[in-house]
This record gives sequence, structure tokens and C-alpha cells, in this order.
Amino acid sequence: MAKEKETTCARFLEQVPLQVFAIACVFNLEGQARDAAKKAVQKKPITNLPHSPELDKLCASSYHRLISLSETNIQQASGLANRQ
Repeated sequence: MAKEKETTCARFLEQVPLQVFAIACVFNLEGQARDAAKKAVQKKPITNLPHSPELDKLCASSYHRLISLSETNIQQASGLANRQ
């Protein structure tokens, strides 16, 4: 049962990380929120991610952390691109 739960959680994290982030923040699950935020902004900036109803439940500070992480990823990617 625990293995099934882990697999399901990993699948949600992979498929809908932004929603996982929002739900984790609402329930004060810091570790899960951090992992989901990293996954959500990994491939594209937060401004390009689709809106989800779960975001309506976020407090401003959680959303701000997500935007900051997204901007940090963009700056790091830009730095890597400039070095090549």
C-alpha cells in the first residue's frame, strides 16, 4: 500500500506540480511544497504555467516564493546559456 501511495504521489508531482504545490502549501507540507515548486518551474517560467483553481487558495507569500524560485531558475539558465 505504501508503495502504491508513493507511486501515485510521484505521478501527480510529475503531471501537475503546480497543483501539488498549492495543495501542499494549504496544508503546510513544506517539504512537498518545496519539491513541487522546483518541479513546477523546472521547464518553464511560472508566468507560462496554466492557471489552476488550487492557486486561488494560496496566500501571497507562498505565491511569492514560487515566483522567486522561477526567476532564480531563469537567471541560472541564462547564465548557463551565456557560458556556452
